[in-house]
Amino acid sequence: MKKIRQSLLGIGIVLSFGFLALGTFKIIGHMRGSIQSNKKMVFKLAEVHDEDYPTSIANQKFADLVKEKTEGRIQIEIYTSGLLGDENSVIKEMQKGTIAFGRLSIAPLAEYVDQLYVLMLPYLYRDSRHMWRVLESHIGDEMLDSLGEAGLIGLTWYDSGARSFYLKEGSLDEKGLNGKRIRVQKNSLMYAMCEALGAKPQFLPESEMYHSMLDVSLDGAENNIPTYENYKQYKVYNYYILDEHTRIPEVLAVSNEVMKKLSEKDQQIIREAAKEAGAYERILWSQREEESINRLKEKGVKFVTISDETEANLKKACESLYDEFGRNYQDIIKQIESMKDE
Repeated sequence: MKKIRQSLLGIGIVLSFGFLALGTFKIIGHMRGSIQSNKKMVFKLAEVHDEDYPTSIANQKFADLVKEKTEGRIQIEIYTSGLLGDENSVIKEMQKGTIAFGRLSIAPLAEYVDQLYVLMLPYLYRDSRHMWRVLESHIGDEMLDSLGEAGLIGLTWYDSGARSFYLKEGSLDEKGLNGKRIRVQKNSLMYAMCEALGAKPQFLPESEMYHSMLDVSLDGAENNIPTYENYKQYKVYNYYILDEHTRIPEVLAVSNEVMKKLSEKDQQIIREAAKEAGAYERILWSQREEESINRLKEKGVKFVTISDETEANLKKACESLYDEFGRNYQDIIKQIESMKDE
């Protein structure tokens, strides 16, 4: 019996030391996790525009806020002018987590998340205020959440104004673009829209536009006014037609692969900083748009308005796209169309 008691006592001592050791390892593991979270982290943010473009300036504001709120622990390096690739390439890298952040148009994102097509339907919005009413509503929140389908997290909306056509000569008539070769984004809806308006759409990266202008392979293109100025497309396409056929909002997004590895506190800091940067970008955009118009007029650009009749014809020509690209989201489209200004 004495030997049995001694054996049991020995086993108890061994088990006690075992549990103590296990607890010690758990504490050490927890401490290591805390130390890891306090290490300096450096992430990349991809931007295709130049560093003085409104979105680029807002990106820097975002990076500065994150650095300030984390006391320098999280730093975000901004890569402008497409140094990390075009937006389609950036999306793929963000899905893998090799690029953490990106300022992205919803045009390439819609190829992954089809409900985003709703937000870029032609002639959907009455004006900028109408679009922002939508983006700041539950519809906008749900659209940001939908980026999860692409492996991304939408942090905030950026403004990118209204897109219009610009041509070498003339204007739009009742037949729309009437066989003209028009550069469009690599997006199914934009391609279909140009076809519906009578054009011969051409997919082409923005970076290749200038060379295509020189070899006379295009009759025109479409984009917002600051981008039209930024890429000096006015040197060839001197007629900017104010048809405002669509508004394509942009997002500041983060890779889900990156975000899920951060603490809840850091995630909250990033979300708050993004919202602040988004509000700042809207102010910058409005200022830049006005400045661009004034500079372009001085350079001889002719801004051409269209008649109510022409606008009605253009809208009618695009009606089929509402069914083709918004078939499963007719209720959202109706909500947007009926949304009133405050």
